[in-house]
Amino acid sequence: MRLLAFSLLTFLLSGACAQRSTSAAQSNLTAQGTATEATAAPQSEGPALIFRKTPCFGTCPAYTATIYADGRVEYEGQSNVPLTGTHQLRLPADTVAYIRREADRIGFAKLRPVYTANISDVPSTYLTMPQPDGTMKEVRVDVDAPAELTKLLEYIHRQVKSVAVAKK
Repeated sequence: MRLLAFSLLTFLLSGACAQRSTSAAQSNLTAQGTATEATAAPQSEGPALIFRKTPCFGTCPAYTATIYADGRVEYEGQSNVPLTGTHQLRLPADTVAYIRREADRIGFAKLRPVYTANISDVPSTYLTMPQPDGTMKEVRVDVDAPAELTKLLEYIHRQVKSVAVAKK
């Protein structure tokens, strides 16, 4: 329950921050008399997905990546990652669209909320995605997830890691 609340809070805060920074950028451009297409299309759409890896007692990567359909990534690296702290990264929009299609293909909406063997010191991977009805579906994987879900989570991790390394 705490994890669901944290994910919801992260989602709400990331949307508020994105809306606030977009409004500030729009005001700045308008004040300078140089309004562009960026002001015509505010970035108010919520995240396409939130991907989070939790720490362990070893060297497990721990980070959160809030990813938008246009490829923006709000990244917060915590430990055992190439980039720590808060950063703005970018994935190709095609990559984000692919992730969303794959999630639909594997039936993400119908997956169990938790895949675990209840072993301590096993890191968790969370994937949270908006559903057509407006709710957020979160799946936590520790171990024993379906192969297609595991493959998708590994793909997302590789993509986020590659843009984090490139920024470093």
